[in-house]
Amino acid sequence: MNTNPIVPEKDPCRMGPAHAATCVQKPSTVEKIAVRGLAYAVRRWGPQDAPQLFLLHGWMDSSPTFQFVVDALQRDWQIIAPDWRGFGGSTWFGHPYWFPDYHADLEVLLDHYAPHGPVRLVGHSMGAAVAGVYAGLLLVFTALGAWTLTERVLLREEVHRDRGGLMQETTEGRIENSYTLKLINMEEATRQFRIGVSGLPGLQIEGANEFVVEPGRVHTVTLTLSSPLEGMPSGVQPIAFETVALHAPCLAVREKSTFILPTH
Repeated sequence: MNTNPIVPEKDPCRMGPAHAATCVQKPSTVEKIAVRGLAYAVRRWGPQDAPQLFLLHGWMDSSPTFQFVVDALQRDWQIIAPDWRGFGGSTWFGHPYWFPDYHADLEVLLDHYAPHGPVRLVGHSMGAAVAGVYAGLLLVFTALGAWTLTERVLLREEVHRDRGGLMQETTEGRIENSYTLKLINMEEATRQFRIGVSGLPGLQIEGANEFVVEPGRVHTVTLTLSSPLEGMPSGVQPIAFETVALHAPCLAVREKSTFILPTH
């Protein structure tokens, strides 16, 4: 590993005509690519099958400033050095430039030259600032995306009690209340859910309590609950509907509601 510092002043190519014979510069090419409506000049050194290294120049500069750095490198690299908007051979504007534009331009450049995997960014002055802020924003957005995936709501439920018929007594001596439930499957796959109830002794669902909901759809369910009449409190009583996904019991929601019993 070469630990000698790179000293531009000792570069033979910068030391005048007397040292011209020892001045050997690695050749580069310049290509133009479209970046967010602009023509970006991108200078490239080295073989295209070598590891990539992005060099980002500073303010009032351009990509050729890295020539002495490229010449000093001890191994082959695929060097990619863009001229920022407003500098070098890239499109110039007749008005001030906005830093977020440089971050967005860098995103397009990286997507063009290195669409897969990590990248190596080396910046000088303003280029270092652009690279540092870009890397920080990428970390924040990645963390935010991961948090969104883990915290997003995959199942929602709405419960509405049928107010048209508050309650009715069956021939078996039970009290029935009717409800309309809306199951909202926010996943991208068809899921099966089981509905349960709690809050009163002997409270149960009459009929089916498992339902299949297609991805991204709202499934409306009409349910009838029944409760024993004897030994129960009177009036409006709190209850809860508990819905769980059969494929993932940890995916569950609980919605409060009420059950009406006769007044003693």
